[in-house]
Amino acid sequence: MALPNVDRPPPPPRVLVVNDDPDVLVVVGRLLSRVGVDAVPAATCATCAAARAAAAGGRVTAAVVGSILPDGDGLALVGELRRLHGCRVVVLGTAGEAPDRLPAGVDAWLTRPLDDDDAALRAALARLAGAAAAAAARPT
Repeated sequence: MALPNVDRPPPPPRVLVVNDDPDVLVVVGRLLSRVGVDAVPAATCATCAAARAAAAGGRVTAAVVGSILPDGDGLALVGELRRLHGCRVVVLGTAGEAPDRLPAGVDAWLTRPLDDDDAALRAALARLAGAAAAAAARPT
């Protein structure tokens, strides 16, 4: 017996979170979860490639990227993510490296350390989540 064709809700948007600090992965993942977004964690550029592959079932629609990663340049990763996925990107850096103006392709630059009460982080992730949800709703 065939089941009736039922409209299914779209999967939650997925945001790639690339940072070598496990605490950052937890904080950002928790904040994204609160707004209905799946965080796809990766600790390095190499695991970022694996995380993108793992997320292929539901495309990555936005990213939070550390500026400096143990095996590569997070800012170079920004260009790759924008080119391949067209996604919005928030960069997490240290206070001493904050640029005078945002590098190309970066929607926001936030400084660490981070915590759940960080208003700038919550605001940037809310904007990112909204963009991710809109991108996920578009047909592929």
